[in-house]
Amino acid sequence: MLGFFERLVTKSRLASEKKTMTWRQLVIDICDGNEPPEDEVIEALQRLGKTIEDLRESVALLAKRREWSEIARKGAEARLKLNSIESEKAPHLAEFQAAEAKFNLAINEINERSSQLRLVAGQGDQARIELSKSATDPAIQQVIDRCGPRVSELNQRLERIGEELRKREGDLERLESRHGKTDEFGQKRDNSSPIAIVNSELANFRQQKKDISAEMAELQAEQSQASAMRLIPESIA
Repeated sequence: MLGFFERLVTKSRLASEKKTMTWRQLVIDICDGNEPPEDEVIEALQRLGKTIEDLRESVALLAKRREWSEIARKGAEARLKLNSIESEKAPHLAEFQAAEAKFNLAINEINERSSQLRLVAGQGDQARIELSKSATDPAIQQVIDRCGPRVSELNQRLERIGEELRKREGDLERLESRHGKTDEFGQKRDNSSPIAIVNSELANFRQQKKDISAEMAELQAEQSQASAMRLIPESIA
Protein backbone atom coordinates (compact mmCIF):
# COMPACT_ATOMS: atom_id res chain seq x y z
CA MET A 1 0.00 0.00 0.00
CA LEU A 2 2.90 2.38 0.73
CA GLY A 3 4.18 1.92 -2.80
CA PHE A 4 0.82 2.97 -4.19
CA PHE A 5 0.79 6.23 -2.30
CA GLU A 6 4.42 6.95 -3.17
CA ARG A 7 3.61 6.48 -6.84
CA LEU A 8 0.58 8.69 -6.41
CA VAL A 9 2.65 11.49 -4.87
CA THR A 10 5.27 11.23 -7.64
CA LYS A 11 2.65 11.41 -10.38
CA SER A 12 0.95 14.33 -8.69
CA ARG A 13 4.26 16.21 -8.52
CA LEU A 14 5.08 15.45 -12.13
CA ALA A 15 1.62 16.54 -13.22
CA SER A 16 2.05 19.82 -11.33
CA GLU A 17 5.47 20.41 -12.93
CA LYS A 18 4.05 19.68 -16.36
CA LYS A 19 1.23 22.06 -15.68
CA THR A 20 3.66 24.81 -14.61
CA MET A 21 5.95 24.28 -17.61
CA THR A 22 3.00 24.41 -19.95
CA TRP A 23 1.93 27.79 -18.51
CA ARG A 24 5.48 29.12 -18.68
CA GLN A 25 5.84 28.00 -22.29
CA LEU A 26 2.54 29.64 -23.21
CA VAL A 27 3.67 32.94 -21.69
CA ILE A 28 7.07 32.70 -23.37
CA ASP A 29 5.56 31.94 -26.79
CA ILE A 30 3.20 34.91 -26.62
CA CYS A 31 5.94 37.24 -25.35
CA ASP A 32 8.19 36.08 -28.21
CA GLY A 33 5.45 36.83 -30.72
CA ASN A 34 4.82 33.14 -31.43
CA GLU A 35 1.13 33.36 -30.67
CA PRO A 36 -0.58 29.94 -30.64
CA PRO A 37 -4.12 29.46 -32.01
CA GLU A 38 -6.72 31.22 -29.90
CA ASP A 39 -8.67 28.01 -29.29
CA GLU A 40 -5.56 26.33 -27.87
CA VAL A 41 -4.95 29.30 -25.63
CA ILE A 42 -8.49 29.24 -24.28
CA GLU A 43 -8.27 25.47 -23.73
CA ALA A 44 -4.96 25.88 -21.90
CA LEU A 45 -6.36 28.64 -19.69
CA GLN A 46 -9.31 26.45 -18.75
CA ARG A 47 -7.11 23.46 -18.13
CA LEU A 48 -4.66 25.47 -16.03
CA GLY A 49 -7.30 27.40 -14.16
CA LYS A 50 -6.03 30.76 -15.45
CA THR A 51 -7.78 33.81 -16.84
CA ILE A 52 -7.01 36.04 -19.81
CA GLU A 53 -6.02 38.77 -17.35
CA ASP A 54 -3.59 36.33 -15.67
CA LEU A 55 -2.04 35.66 -19.07
CA ARG A 56 -1.83 39.38 -19.93
CA GLU A 57 -0.12 40.15 -16.61
CA SER A 58 2.34 37.25 -16.96
CA VAL A 59 3.29 38.26 -20.50
CA ALA A 60 3.80 41.89 -19.38
CA LEU A 61 5.86 40.73 -16.41
CA LEU A 62 8.06 38.52 -18.60
CA ALA A 63 8.63 41.40 -21.03
CA LYS A 64 9.58 43.68 -18.15
CA ARG A 65 11.89 41.06 -16.63
CA ARG A 66 13.61 40.62 -19.99
CA GLU A 67 14.06 44.39 -20.17
CA TRP A 68 15.54 44.41 -16.67
CA SER A 69 17.75 41.46 -17.59
CA GLU A 70 19.15 43.35 -20.60
CA ILE A 71 19.76 46.45 -18.50
CA ALA A 72 21.47 44.32 -15.85
CA ARG A 73 23.65 42.69 -18.52
CA LYS A 74 24.71 46.06 -19.91
CA GLY A 75 25.29 47.29 -16.38
CA ALA A 76 27.58 44.37 -15.63
CA GLU A 77 29.53 45.03 -18.83
CA ALA A 78 29.78 48.70 -17.97
CA ARG A 79 31.01 47.82 -14.48
CA LEU A 80 33.79 45.69 -15.94
CA LYS A 81 34.78 48.45 -18.37
CA LEU A 82 34.57 51.02 -15.59
CA ASN A 83 36.97 49.04 -13.44
CA SER A 84 39.33 48.78 -16.40
CA ILE A 85 39.10 52.49 -17.15
CA GLU A 86 39.63 53.38 -13.49
CA SER A 87 42.80 51.32 -13.50
CA GLU A 88 44.04 53.38 -16.47
CA LYS A 89 44.07 56.47 -14.27
CA ALA A 90 46.95 55.22 -12.16
CA PRO A 91 49.83 55.86 -14.61
CA HIS A 92 48.40 59.25 -15.64
CA LEU A 93 47.95 60.21 -12.00
CA ALA A 94 51.51 59.20 -11.23
CA GLU A 95 52.74 61.21 -14.21
CA PHE A 96 50.72 64.23 -13.09
CA GLN A 97 51.99 63.96 -9.53
CA ALA A 98 55.57 63.80 -10.76
CA ALA A 99 55.04 66.84 -12.98
CA GLU A 100 53.33 68.68 -10.13
CA ALA A 101 56.22 67.93 -7.81
CA LYS A 102 58.69 69.16 -10.43
CA PHE A 103 56.61 72.32 -10.97
CA ASN A 104 56.40 73.03 -7.24
CA LEU A 105 60.14 72.55 -6.89
CA ALA A 106 60.84 74.97 -9.74
CA ILE A 107 58.40 77.56 -8.37
CA ASN A 108 59.90 77.29 -4.90
CA GLU A 109 63.38 77.84 -6.30
CA ILE A 110 62.18 80.86 -8.29
CA ASN A 111 60.42 82.29 -5.25
CA GLU A 112 63.54 81.82 -3.17
CA ARG A 113 65.71 83.61 -5.74
CA SER A 114 63.09 86.36 -6.03
CA SER A 115 63.10 86.84 -2.27
CA GLN A 116 66.88 87.09 -2.20
CA LEU A 117 66.92 89.59 -5.09
CA ARG A 118 64.09 91.60 -3.51
CA LEU A 119 66.11 91.81 -0.30
CA VAL A 120 69.23 93.00 -2.14
CA ALA A 121 67.16 95.49 -4.17
CA GLY A 122 65.60 96.88 -0.99
CA GLN A 123 69.01 97.26 0.59
CA GLY A 124 70.16 99.06 -2.56
CA ASP A 125 67.21 101.49 -2.33
CA GLN A 126 68.04 102.26 1.27
CA ALA A 127 71.72 102.70 0.43
CA ARG A 128 70.85 105.23 -2.29
CA ILE A 129 68.75 107.17 0.21
CA GLU A 130 71.65 107.25 2.66
CA LEU A 131 74.11 108.30 -0.04
CA SER A 132 71.82 111.11 -1.16
CA LYS A 133 71.21 112.32 2.39
CA SER A 134 74.86 112.22 3.38
CA ALA A 135 76.31 113.99 0.28
CA THR A 136 77.85 117.31 1.39
CA ASP A 137 79.40 118.63 -1.83
CA PRO A 138 78.24 122.31 -1.91
CA ALA A 139 78.26 122.47 -5.71
CA ILE A 140 75.67 119.71 -5.88
CA GLN A 141 73.48 121.41 -3.31
CA GLN A 142 73.70 124.70 -5.19
CA VAL A 143 72.34 123.04 -8.35
CA ILE A 144 69.47 121.47 -6.40
CA ASP A 145 68.67 124.73 -4.60
CA ARG A 146 68.65 126.63 -7.88
CA CYS A 147 66.73 124.15 -10.02
CA GLY A 148 64.10 122.99 -7.56
CA PRO A 149 62.22 126.28 -7.02
CA ARG A 150 62.54 127.22 -10.69
CA VAL A 151 61.05 123.90 -11.83
CA SER A 152 58.11 124.37 -9.44
CA GLU A 153 57.54 127.88 -10.77
CA LEU A 154 57.63 126.69 -14.38
CA ASN A 155 55.19 123.88 -13.59
CA GLN A 156 52.70 126.42 -12.27
CA ARG A 157 53.14 128.57 -15.38
CA LEU A 158 52.54 125.55 -17.60
CA GLU A 159 49.30 124.82 -15.76
CA ARG A 160 48.09 128.40 -16.29
CA ILE A 161 49.10 128.35 -19.95
CA GLY A 162 47.29 125.04 -20.38
CA GLU A 163 44.10 126.61 -19.02
CA GLU A 164 44.48 129.60 -21.36
CA LEU A 165 45.06 127.30 -24.34
CA ARG A 166 41.93 125.29 -23.58
CA LYS A 167 39.93 128.48 -23.22
CA ARG A 168 41.21 129.96 -26.50
CA GLU A 169 40.66 126.71 -28.36
CA GLY A 170 37.05 126.69 -27.16
CA ASP A 171 36.64 130.32 -28.27
CA LEU A 172 38.08 129.53 -31.70
CA GLU A 173 35.78 126.54 -32.16
CA ARG A 174 32.71 128.63 -31.31
CA LEU A 175 33.77 131.50 -33.61
CA GLU A 176 34.49 129.21 -36.54
CA SER A 177 31.21 127.42 -35.99
CA ARG A 178 29.36 130.74 -36.02
CA HIS A 179 31.21 132.65 -38.76
CA GLY A 180 33.24 130.08 -40.66
CA LYS A 181 36.93 130.22 -41.41
CA THR A 182 36.57 132.77 -44.29
CA ASP A 183 34.42 135.85 -44.91
CA GLU A 184 31.51 136.11 -47.33
CA PHE A 185 33.88 136.78 -50.28
CA GLY A 186 35.83 133.59 -49.63
CA GLN A 187 38.86 135.49 -48.45
CA LYS A 188 40.73 134.72 -45.22
CA ARG A 189 39.86 137.09 -42.42
CA ASP A 190 42.35 139.89 -41.70
CA ASN A 191 44.43 140.15 -38.55
CA SER A 192 41.81 142.32 -36.78
CA SER A 193 39.03 139.72 -36.98
CA PRO A 194 38.07 137.87 -33.78
CA ILE A 195 39.22 134.56 -35.23
CA ALA A 196 42.59 136.01 -36.22
CA ILE A 197 43.04 137.50 -32.75
CA VAL A 198 42.27 134.19 -31.04
CA ASN A 199 44.60 132.36 -33.43
CA SER A 200 47.35 134.87 -32.59
CA GLU A 201 46.80 134.36 -28.86
CA LEU A 202 46.87 130.59 -29.33
CA ALA A 203 50.17 130.82 -31.22
CA ASN A 204 51.62 133.01 -28.44
CA PHE A 205 50.57 130.61 -25.67
CA ARG A 206 51.83 127.60 -27.60
CA GLN A 207 55.22 129.28 -28.05
CA GLN A 208 55.35 130.08 -24.33
CA LYS A 209 54.53 126.47 -23.54
CA LYS A 210 57.28 125.30 -25.87
CA ASP A 211 59.87 127.68 -24.36
CA ILE A 212 58.96 126.79 -20.78
CA SER A 213 59.03 123.06 -21.56
CA ALA A 214 62.50 123.43 -23.07
CA GLU A 215 63.77 125.31 -20.01
CA MET A 216 62.22 122.71 -17.70
CA ALA A 217 63.89 119.91 -19.62
CA GLU A 218 67.28 121.57 -19.13
CA LEU A 219 66.66 122.12 -15.42
CA GLN A 220 65.44 118.58 -14.90
CA ALA A 221 68.52 117.26 -16.69
CA GLU A 222 70.68 119.28 -14.28
CA GLN A 223 68.66 117.94 -11.34
CA SER A 224 69.09 114.36 -12.54
CA GLN A 225 72.83 114.88 -12.94
CA ALA A 226 73.07 116.41 -9.47
CA SER A 227 71.06 113.56 -7.98
CA ALA A 228 73.39 111.06 -9.66
CA MET A 229 76.42 112.94 -8.32
CA ARG A 230 75.04 112.66 -4.76
CA LEU A 231 75.25 108.87 -5.09
CA ILE A 232 79.01 109.02 -5.67
CA PRO A 233 80.79 108.24 -2.38
CA GLU A 234 83.36 111.01 -2.96
CA SER A 235 80.65 113.73 -3.12
CA ILE A 236 81.65 115.25 0.18
CA ALA A 237 82.79 118.71 1.24
